[in-house]
Amino acid sequence: MSKTTTTHASRKTYPAPRLTLPLEGEAVEGLAAIFTWEAVPGATTYQFQIARDADFEDVYIDTVVENSTALTIYSMLPQDGATFYWRVRVAGEDNPWSEPVRFFAATATDAVPTRVAAPSSPSAASSRAAASTRAAALPSAPPGAAPPAAASESETVPPPYLYDVTPKSEIVTAFLVMLVTILIVGYGIAVALP
Repeated sequence: MSKTTTTHASRKTYPAPRLTLPLEGEAVEGLAAIFTWEAVPGATTYQFQIARDADFEDVYIDTVVENSTALTIYSMLPQDGATFYWRVRVAGEDNPWSEPVRFFAATATDAVPTRVAAPSSPSAASSRAAASTRAAALPSAPPGAAPPAAASESETVPPPYLYDVTPKSEIVTAFLVMLVTILIVGYGIAVALP
């Protein structure tokens, strides 16, 4: 693991975070795309970017993430199999970016669970286990492509959008629909009574 070095008397340079999900070539659900990375010791704020090109000349999303090593992006990515790249760094111009990782934005049908190979080291095992509790590994091919062969030592990970992703807008909409329904039914009962 990289050591923290001091560039100025009060300014630290942190190493680049290790990206955990999605991995190279995986498909993510465009309506609720989940990204995770390993924490950098001493860091609490990260800069997150998605671009249309590997050189990040056409940045699509650029945001700051505080006190977390995960980010869910709701309804900002297309669902047409478009290719994107993502990267993260500890916030600050002096800190290096992680290596860019290519992924595909797809529909929920195309971004189904896939098999995840068992990690090769204990530290990788713990980071993979921690990441899989927050988000699931998704297929390693763009929509319509043949899926890769599964590794012999593997496990199935459920997709996060089936159990842990509900945008606030959907909750508010459901509440308003329920409220309007109650008012209409109540009015109908009041009119029907003599």
